Amino acid sequence: MLIILLISSLFYSSFDVGPPISAAGQQDNLPRVPTVKITSPESGQLVFASATSATNGTSNNNTLLIFGTATDNADSHCEVSVLLNDVRPYQPATPRGASGKDDYSSWQFLLTPDYAPIKLGANKITAKLECLKSPVNLTKWYSVSVIGGTQEQLRLQAQQFQKQKLEEERQEQLALRELQLKEKREQLMIERAKANAAKINQTEMFVTIESHKPG
Repeated sequence: MLIILLISSLFYSSFDVGPPISAAGQQDNLPRVPTVKITSPESGQLVFASATSATNGTSNNNTLLIFGTATDNADSHCEVSVLLNDVRPYQPATPRGASGKDDYSSWQFLLTPDYAPIKLGANKITAKLECLKSPVNLTKWYSVSVIGGTQEQLRLQAQQFQKQKLEEERQEQLALRELQLKEKREQLMIERAKANAAKINQTEMFVTIESHKPG
């Protein structure tokens, strides 16, 4: 039996199988799936409808600055472009990543009526990330829907937000004041309890002294 064990040990020790390949190691070798996202404006956000500027005589606030992110860096061959309401062609975004002028990990696009105006009601903004990779190109899209409104609607919304902010601040102040009053009440209760305990101790000492006086 001892001979069989020694032979088996020598047999397995002659093969170097090496460490197992982890799932994370296999994942690192896989190509990264590109993604793109519009971070501002948010879907459902009310923005100024630049299509109304010609009719109402206003020319200010008729642009919209769009911000976004993407899985990109200066070394990858990717570009971001933006589309409004399917008005083609796609317009190139400006890379704002920390790695340089070709880094679209952070990007922005200034939407102006010269390209396409924002209309009253629903507007669809689409960002496209296009990466040149052999043997095929990888392309991803991301869209948000914003609501085009008038200056009056934006003014009313700003007033509503301001009122809401003031109300939230008022509620926070009330909550803080209530907490301070609660702490004062608890402190008064502790001080009264200490005072009562001191009185009880004095009474007990007096009773003890009186009980020890000679009759």
